[in-house]
Amino acid sequence: MAEIKKFMDQAGVGILWGQVTEKVESEATRAKAAEEANAKKIASLETSVAEHEASLAILEGGEDVEGSVLHTAKVAAADEMAAFIAGADEKYDTLKEISDWILNDTTNSTEIINDVAELKDLVGETKVSEQIEEAVEKSEAKSAALYEEQKYEVSSSPVGTVVSYKNNEIRVMCPADTEWEHQASGENADPNSYYIGFKAYAPANAVSFKEDTKETVEDERIFYFENNDFAGIDSYGRKYSIVWLPVAKFDSATSTWSYYGSQSTKEKIIGFFYSVEWYDADGVMIDTDSIRINLTNESCHTYLTPYYVSIAEARAKAYADSIAAEALTEEEILEAIRNASV
Repeated sequence: MAEIKKFMDQAGVGILWGQVTEKVESEATRAKAAEEANAKKIASLETSVAEHEASLAILEGGEDVEGSVLHTAKVAAADEMAAFIAGADEKYDTLKEISDWILNDTTNSTEIINDVAELKDLVGETKVSEQIEEAVEKSEAKSAALYEEQKYEVSSSPVGTVVSYKNNEIRVMCPADTEWEHQASGENADPNSYYIGFKAYAPANAVSFKEDTKETVEDERIFYFENNDFAGIDSYGRKYSIVWLPVAKFDSATSTWSYYGSQSTKEKIIGFFYSVEWYDADGVMIDTDSIRINLTNESCHTYLTPYYVSIAEARAKAYADSIAAEALTEEEILEAIRNASV
């Protein structure tokens, strides 16, 4: 019996040990699963916190940070102001016109000056009216400075064209190897001619003009800058007239082009005169311009004095010499006085 008891005790201990081991392993597996689940929850919470912090940083950002409270408020205010100005009733028309002009800078400055005066009557001498008036003055000064800096401009010329702006003339030298081509021409244009554009800039207070392709203006027609295919206002607010000058001719019989400037020499340069008279709102002529546009080639482009200037100078000198030759000396004048008093 003692042996059986001893065996039973050993067997019971083995069974009990197996049960304990199984229980321990089960608890370990459960604990590991719980640990992994907690780790996932912690990672998720950390991600959520980071996202909230990023969102908070955007919301608390400056007015230039898209999505921030300040930026949203600024955009909303700008939209409301734009809607207010665009849909303003009649008493705010002046404000809207000035706002549009400042943005586009193409409206007649005289009208804007009147609008500023009306604005002052409406809102008084405020900071806004002062700023607008200052902007108008700066725009006028800029336009006047540009006018003094550049009164003429050659445009739409062949690639490689050399343009020299001189005191009494403009020289245009198109390259000898120019590949001329037919242009889309206007109603009065010759389809077999190649044209370049020539702009003449007007004084800031000009509202109309007369022009001619002669040494003096003989054409009495009056032109305006708006709604005119041959005039306009550029992005700087400068008003201008434009003429299209033929510089090459196509011979349909030989299918070849001839550049007029290739015929120019030092003694005789092919070209055009352009004269213009500028008028203000009262129809008073405020300025005149006259210029010669010469078509040249490499043999004469840098020649100092064009033939027509030389001829004019020679004539002036001959006239002065003739007057000097006919003038009496001081002694002759005194003698004539004495004879007259006898």
